[in-house]
Amino acid sequence: MSALRWLEAGATGSYGTVVEPCNYVTKFPRPDILLNYYLQGETLIEAYWKSVAWPSEGLFIGEPLAAPYSLRWSDKSDIEENTESPKSSISLQIPSAVDFPPTGN
Repeated sequence: MSALRWLEAGATGSYGTVVEPCNYVTKFPRPDILLNYYLQGETLIEAYWKSVAWPSEGLFIGEPLAAPYSLRWSDKSDIEENTESPKSSISLQIPSAVDFPPTGN
């Protein structure tokens, strides 16, 4: 299936490797890092860039400036007036399979 079909179906973006044949873990986005940055308000491209150790071996497609959790463009006066505690919270716990970023030789 073409990655463009995912975008047509409503996906905001996707990332895939373009250098083969090796499937080194450092070529792929780390979901825990990606979601952490994205949910903190980073743009999609910023979150992907920070979650991949070797970003030069992949290709991003989609809307790079998507930031649905960002407070950058909202009316900050509304935020300051709202003193209620959040109704829900998000917790992300993914065990680390490898060191990130890679350390040493």
